[in-house]
Amino acid sequence: MSRANAGTLAVLVVMTMLAMACRRTVAAAGCHASTVAGTVTRTHSMATRAAKADVVVEPSAAHGSTVVLLHGLGDSGQGWREPAEMLARQFPSTRWVLPNAPDMPVTLNGGAVMPSWYDLTGLDERDNEHCEGIEESRARIAALVAAEQQQTPVVVLGGFSQGGALAMYTALLRGGGGGGGDGGAAAPLAGLFALSSYLPRPSHVAAAAAAAAVERPPMLFCHGTDDPMVHVRNARASVERLRQLGVDVDCREYPGLQHHLGNDEFRDWAAWLRAVLPPPATGV
Repeated sequence: MSRANAGTLAVLVVMTMLAMACRRTVAAAGCHASTVAGTVTRTHSMATRAAKADVVVEPSAAHGSTVVLLHGLGDSGQGWREPAEMLARQFPSTRWVLPNAPDMPVTLNGGAVMPSWYDLTGLDERDNEHCEGIEESRARIAALVAAEQQQTPVVVLGGFSQGGALAMYTALLRGGGGGGGDGGAAAPLAGLFALSSYLPRPSHVAAAAAAAAVERPPMLFCHGTDDPMVHVRNARASVERLRQLGVDVDCREYPGLQHHLGNDEFRDWAAWLRAVLPPPATGV
């Protein structure tokens, strides 16, 4: 193992230990609290899990919209149930679907098997990364979104870290061409969000955009300036590429925030959802 790879693996191990040490609680103000002051702790757990059924938080009022939320590397849908339930109280007509990634060997982590939407080989340059397995995951999430759109026309797609990357890749190639689309016209998404994330295979997405129309839903892109896992320069490069594709990106940066969900970010996420999701039915 090279010194660079060893350093990367060491960072991942430290992040895993921090995630295990942090005991999440719900603050009196209604936001996550943790042993890290002022943050909502959602880091990679790195625990190996078998693939499980989707985690679903059903609406408490008449179903009017769906949010599909994809977890990050080594995590699970269950790991995001609590934030989803917190947001569900603000959006009683919204159904939350939290899929689970399959278990696979991850090159970045020395071939360790863990929940992953596709293989990762590095943390820096993304243009030449093959992302083995991403097409299978994209097809699965595109089918899930289409199924939800049979129940409601208002579907928002997004995720954290690797999950946000897959969400962007899936959303931009829905109904597009260039070898990444699903063919035919897909109903448009109501919105797209990415938390602590990056655009995967950007050259492929750009080629698809040149070959055929790609979907351009309104988008929220949130990132911490001190993220050691997905450097802020990569996030900024992703935002620039998205804007070059014509995506209307609301980009928010959070000084000092690392690879987790902060309280300010959580509030901005909720405010953005209020703008793209319909209000609950009258009388609810």
